[in-house]
Amino acid sequence: MAHMNVYTLDGATDGACAMQALDLSAQASQADQSGNIGQAIQLQNRCVELKIQLFGERSVQAALSFNELGGFYLRSNGLQAAQRALQKALKVRDYRSAGGLEIGPRFDAAVSREYYAQLKEAQGHFIGARKFRKRGQDRGEMACGNNNCPGQMFFINQLHRCGSCWCVFYCSEACQRADWTPRHKALCQQHGAAAKAALEA
Repeated sequence: MAHMNVYTLDGATDGACAMQALDLSAQASQADQSGNIGQAIQLQNRCVELKIQLFGERSVQAALSFNELGGFYLRSNGLQAAQRALQKALKVRDYRSAGGLEIGPRFDAAVSREYYAQLKEAQGHFIGARKFRKRGQDRGEMACGNNNCPGQMFFINQLHRCGSCWCVFYCSEACQRADWTPRHKALCQQHGAAAKAALEA
């Protein structure tokens, strides 16, 4: 079993650093919501540095911030940086059979897998994205493809797939519509038909 470097809070200094990390994360979310993704990335990077200092890179706390950072990079089309951040989140959260430590809430792991699948889509690897999403299908630990879907997990038979590519899964038509225009549409129109044809072959 892999060993984790987990640090406990000790005294006022570490407590102040932990509060600073929480504040930086909140500021990053506010910057993202305001459309300032560059500032969000800068703030979240500082948050990650503090979380690593306090808890270690392979901690639940650091994984939370790596996941948020990966999402910010993904939305800014910084795909290589997104991949590095999300891989670090998955190292903590994902199944042991997939090389992870399998610690932390299972929904958090499902979200990280969905983010990583969206990264694969952005890279043009639709079949790889589909396989990544389906990793949690037997345990009922798949996230909806709409990032703003309320926090719950699903078995694959509770989801319906995009009819154009068969590679993204949604809990409802409303969630599919919500994801279509801002994210999936352009990628699906570019790569979806080839992905579906490969799956039908």
